[in-house]
Amino acid sequence: MRASAIPLLVTLALSPARQVAAAPVWYWAYQGAGVTAHGRLTTDPQPDARGSYRVTGITGTRNGVAIVRLAAAGRPIPGNAPYRVDNRLRPGRSPLTEAGLGYALADGSYASPFRKRHGGQMLEYLSAPPLRNGRGIEVTIRFTIRRLR
Repeated sequence: MRASAIPLLVTLALSPARQVAAAPVWYWAYQGAGVTAHGRLTTDPQPDARGSYRVTGITGTRNGVAIVRLAAAGRPIPGNAPYRVDNRLRPGRSPLTEAGLGYALADGSYASPFRKRHGGQMLEYLSAPPLRNGRGIEVTIRFTIRRLR
């Protein structure tokens, strides 16, 4: 090691560590007629100006079927065009947005829990193969989130 590099290493070793915000982890769950889903979500560390957190990852199950991935924000889940998901959550009584959360399941279906525009009712849209637009099942749900860390 060159002698000129030693003071730099000593300075870096003694300087305070930069605090890097860890991604929050949330427990989520919802139930409705014939549906039970739950798991964990990760989000950006800080909420946006409206107090919503952008979901960056999802794990869990829906009626015992594994969730395999988060749907792309800004696009509809297959079988639910033109309704685009935004994958944003807000702590409180009404955690879902109107655009909702979208995810894919191991059986080839897609689910999207969301908040209805008028009245604040929460619903889930399930799109199952052959994934034809507007042919999915919509049920009223009770959706909750709780921050774990």
